[in-house]
Amino acid sequence: MTGLIVFVGMFGLLALGSIWNGFVLTLLWAWFIVPTFNLPALTLAPAIGVALVVGFLTYQAKPEQDGKDKAAALLDSVIHMALKPAVMLAIGWIVKQWM
Repeated sequence: MTGLIVFVGMFGLLALGSIWNGFVLTLLWAWFIVPTFNLPALTLAPAIGVALVVGFLTYQAKPEQDGKDKAAALLDSVIHMALKPAVMLAIGWIVKQWM
């Protein structure tokens, strides 16, 4: 039963991470791509797909860290999944203020 709970939790986190990435991509696209190249706005579902494809094509495996246990590695991954788009969004917002 514990394995099922962990599996459902991991799947939920992956789904939330994908939605978060897609949302940030829609905002960055609207802020920079639409006015610069006169392209249509990107909605959430295609943005999630684009983010998944780009992530798949550019994935770089992290080297195994011997001193970390699996729980710490999982926590690092979750924090990275949440903070990377947030940092990109913050930087994008700052740059947008100069436009």
